[in-house]
Amino acid sequence: MRFQEHHHESEGQHLYPLVRARNGQARQWQKWRKREEQRGTCETTTSASPQQIWNILTDVTRIGEWSHECHSARWLDATTEAAPGVRFRGTSRSGIQRWSRTCTFTTVDEPRELAWTTHGGLYGDTTEWRYTLTPTPTTTTRITQTYRIHSLPVWFDRLIWLTNPAHHDRTEALRADLTRLAGLAEHPG
Repeated sequence: MRFQEHHHESEGQHLYPLVRARNGQARQWQKWRKREEQRGTCETTTSASPQQIWNILTDVTRIGEWSHECHSARWLDATTEAAPGVRFRGTSRSGIQRWSRTCTFTTVDEPRELAWTTHGGLYGDTTEWRYTLTPTPTTTTRITQTYRIHSLPVWFDRLIWLTNPAHHDRTEALRADLTRLAGLAEHPG
């Protein structure tokens, strides 16, 4: 299993933290800049077939069985099958924070690739989650999970950083998600 997280900054730009002025002066915020792109990739292999994994991934009501953060999801618009444009709503929890997002399937290529985009509504954050299932020559399946943050307001990025330490490095949590997903597919029922 491997995970790579990529952060890119424009040349000459830096992130500056909150600075307290000396001699009793008020706090001053230095210029904070949003990272241009935030993304990551995680992989594992399983003895389960792509179809077995697909059946779990495309049933959004089962997401709480394998995700460390999204604890439940429900179909929207009276639909119960994944297809491009179909929506569902996921409810997540990390530490004391709770939130929900409407998600839209963007890629549904059974049993090879599934992707959806989350929509943050008022907060304006948007993330794409993608799962690719690849049969290997050794009769196993490689599960590749990628995420890419498309939009995240600067103020919201900083708020998450300050209030949700679990989001500083999600490597182990995302690895554990894939391990749970593989386990469910290997041992159904």
